[in-house]
Amino acid sequence: IAGLEKSSALLSSVGIGITNLVFTLVGLSMIDRFGRRQLMYIGSVGYIVSLSLVALTFLMGIKGMAVPIFLFLFIAAHAIGGHLALRYQIRIWHSERSHCPD
Repeated sequence: IAGLEKSSALLSSVGIGITNLVFTLVGLSMIDRFGRRQLMYIGSVGYIVSLSLVALTFLMGIKGMAVPIFLFLFIAAHAIGGHLALRYQIRIWHSERSHCPD
Protein backbone atom coordinates (compact mmCIF):
# COMPACT_ATOMS: atom_id res chain seq x y z
CA ILE A 1 0.00 0.00 0.00
CA ALA A 2 2.88 2.40 0.68
CA GLY A 3 4.79 1.60 -2.49
CA LEU A 4 7.11 -1.12 -1.19
CA GLU A 5 7.00 -4.82 -1.93
CA LYS A 6 7.12 -7.47 0.76
CA SER A 7 10.64 -8.45 -0.28
CA SER A 8 11.98 -5.00 0.64
CA ALA A 9 10.85 -5.17 4.29
CA LEU A 10 14.35 -6.00 5.58
CA LEU A 11 15.92 -3.30 3.44
CA SER A 12 13.46 -0.70 4.76
CA SER A 13 14.15 -1.75 8.36
CA VAL A 14 17.87 -1.36 7.85
CA GLY A 15 17.28 1.99 6.15
CA ILE A 16 15.20 3.21 9.07
CA GLY A 17 17.92 2.20 11.51
CA ILE A 18 20.66 3.90 9.52
CA THR A 19 18.57 7.06 9.09
CA ASN A 20 17.87 7.16 12.82
CA LEU A 21 21.55 6.67 13.69
CA VAL A 22 22.86 9.27 11.25
CA PHE A 23 20.36 11.97 12.18
CA THR A 24 20.73 11.27 15.91
CA LEU A 25 24.42 12.02 15.49
CA VAL A 26 23.53 15.16 13.52
CA GLY A 27 21.21 16.23 16.35
CA LEU A 28 23.91 15.59 18.94
CA SER A 29 26.33 17.77 17.03
CA MET A 30 23.73 20.54 16.65
CA ILE A 31 22.44 20.68 20.23
CA ASP A 32 25.42 22.60 21.62
CA ARG A 33 25.38 25.07 18.74
CA PHE A 34 21.66 25.81 18.57
CA GLY A 35 20.21 24.66 21.89
CA ARG A 36 17.30 22.44 22.74
CA ARG A 37 14.60 24.95 21.89
CA GLN A 38 15.80 25.48 18.31
CA LEU A 39 16.17 21.74 17.77
CA MET A 40 12.67 21.27 19.14
CA TYR A 41 11.37 23.77 16.58
CA ILE A 42 13.30 22.09 13.76
CA GLY A 43 11.94 18.68 14.75
CA SER A 44 8.38 19.97 15.09
CA VAL A 45 8.46 21.63 11.67
CA GLY A 46 9.94 18.41 10.28
CA TYR A 47 7.01 16.48 11.76
CA ILE A 48 4.47 18.82 10.20
CA VAL A 49 6.11 18.86 6.77
CA SER A 50 6.82 15.14 6.52
CA LEU A 51 3.44 13.94 7.75
CA SER A 52 1.63 16.49 5.58
CA LEU A 53 3.51 15.15 2.57
CA VAL A 54 2.55 11.59 3.53
CA ALA A 55 -1.10 12.63 3.79
CA LEU A 56 -0.99 14.41 0.43
CA THR A 57 0.67 11.40 -1.17
CA PHE A 58 -2.12 9.11 0.00
CA LEU A 59 -4.78 11.67 -0.87
CA MET A 60 -3.50 12.05 -4.43
CA GLY A 61 -2.96 8.30 -4.84
CA ILE A 62 0.73 8.58 -5.68
CA LYS A 63 2.47 5.22 -5.73
CA GLY A 64 6.14 4.39 -5.61
CA MET A 65 8.83 5.58 -3.23
CA ALA A 66 7.16 8.84 -2.14
CA VAL A 67 5.64 7.58 1.13
CA PRO A 68 8.78 5.75 2.31
CA ILE A 69 10.92 8.81 1.55
CA PHE A 70 8.58 11.07 3.52
CA LEU A 71 8.55 8.59 6.41
CA PHE A 72 12.35 8.61 6.40
CA LEU A 73 12.11 12.41 6.58
CA PHE A 74 9.82 12.03 9.61
CA ILE A 75 12.33 9.72 11.29
CA ALA A 76 15.12 12.20 10.56
CA ALA A 77 13.10 15.06 12.07
CA HIS A 78 12.39 12.99 15.17
CA ALA A 79 16.02 12.03 15.58
CA ILE A 80 17.23 15.62 15.22
CA GLY A 81 14.91 17.25 17.68
CA GLY A 82 11.34 16.05 17.64
CA HIS A 83 11.82 13.94 20.74
CA LEU A 84 12.70 17.09 22.68
CA ALA A 85 9.13 18.36 22.30
CA LEU A 86 7.82 15.22 23.97
CA ARG A 87 10.29 15.52 26.83
CA TYR A 88 9.52 19.22 27.23
CA GLN A 89 5.80 18.49 27.60
CA ILE A 90 6.50 15.84 30.23
CA ARG A 91 8.71 18.26 32.14
CA ILE A 92 6.05 20.98 32.12
CA TRP A 93 3.34 18.56 33.21
CA HIS A 94 5.52 17.17 35.99
CA SER A 95 6.55 20.61 37.29
CA GLU A 96 2.92 21.79 37.35
CA ARG A 97 1.77 18.66 39.18
CA SER A 98 4.60 18.68 41.71
CA HIS A 99 3.64 22.15 43.02
CA CYS A 100 -0.03 21.32 43.45
CA PRO A 101 -1.18 20.17 46.87
CA ASP A 102 -2.74 16.74 46.98
